[in-house]
Amino acid sequence: MGSIDFEAIARAPQDARILPVNLAESLQDHLDVLQKFERAERMEILEKRKMSLQGSDALFTKHRYYDPQDRATWMEEVLFVNRNDTVYRFELDCRSDQIERFAAVFEHLVGSVQFDCSN
Repeated sequence: MGSIDFEAIARAPQDARILPVNLAESLQDHLDVLQKFERAERMEILEKRKMSLQGSDALFTKHRYYDPQDRATWMEEVLFVNRNDTVYRFELDCRSDQIERFAAVFEHLVGSVQFDCSN
């Protein structure tokens, strides 16, 4: 019915030396994969905004799509954060009728993450 994921997106070493981190491109790559492998149809971006998370540039988006295999409408909230030239992706994916249930947990995860931990 839903999932929450957090990951640091690896970049090829040659990309790290040449290309700056681009959060909009990270989002577009994510949406392309969603449409290709999850067969998402009728993708609709409901919200997209730049923000800051712990002093780092971030891009938040909320979108809805139809999954023909599941025959249900799904929602995603995705937050990309550029922290010291590493892109972190927070993702909530659930059926649209479950968004309220999962959104509070997702907000708590994002609000409690610590990028820099001391021993």
